[in-house]
Amino acid sequence: MATDILSLRICAQGFAKVASGQTRVKYRPDTSYWRSRLLDKSGQPRAFSAVHIRNGYRTDSPLAILALRGIDGPVAHDGAPHWRIELGAVQQVLHYGEKI
Repeated sequence: MATDILSLRICAQGFAKVASGQTRVKYRPDTSYWRSRLLDKSGQPRAFSAVHIRNGYRTDSPLAILALRGIDGPVAHDGAPHWRIELGAVQQVLHYGEKI
């Protein structure tokens, strides 16, 4: 069973769409950094148990915990190759809509 968690940082507007379920796909550029995070040593997508999407870097920043449906790529997006991260159901949203 997968135990790794894929962590992504996004802006406030993007977070609102993910938390509400409007956004089901996130893209990341096809760079060596993202290949090392998304792929295993054989070049296959890593098995992640969940995706944590956070709006900010503080421990109390808004956090959405989602299932991962899959990783595909590289695919063409905005005229350049990107990794397509397919998000599953929202499992939990923390620190969102609260006054800090």
